[in-house]
This record gives sequence, structure tokens and C-alpha cells, in this order.
Amino acid sequence: MYDLRKKAEIDYHWGLKAAKKEGIEIGEARGEARGEARGIIKTLQEILGITIYSDEELHKKTVEDLTTIVTELRTRTQNRPTGGDAATST
Repeated sequence: MYDLRKKAEIDYHWGLKAAKKEGIEIGEARGEARGEARGIIKTLQEILGITIYSDEELHKKTVEDLTTIVTELRTRTQNRPTGGDAATST
């Protein structure tokens, strides 16, 4: 009985340790994704010459929200009028 209880205790603690490690890895990955998305948003805002979101506002957004914003800003960047058509210039 003692051995079974001791094994169960060891297994339990090992499971906690593994879960903690996984949680840390997931948190780090989310943090990296958030940081990357915020950087892309800031760059796209600079390219467009606009400021829609401040650093504080971006910090409060979820990864999903940030991804949506990146997509919207990329679309706006791609659809913006250019200064002229290089093909017609000589």
C-alpha cells in the first residue's frame, strides 16, 4: 500500500511539473506572437501614415484580435493608391 501511494504521489508531482512546463512554453509562444503582431501593426501604421492603435491599446488585445488587425492593415496597405505608375513614366 505504501509503495502504491508513494508512486501515485510521485506521478502526481511529475504531472504537475510537466503541466507547468507546458504552460510556460505556451505562454512564451503567445508572448512572442503578441510581440511580433504588435511590431507588424506599428510598422503598417507607419507605412500608412496613421495611428489607429496606441501601445497601450495593443497591449490589451488578444492574439486573435491582433491577427485580425494585422490582416486589416495589410489589406489597407496593399489597396492604398500609389504615387504614380512606373510603367507609364519615361
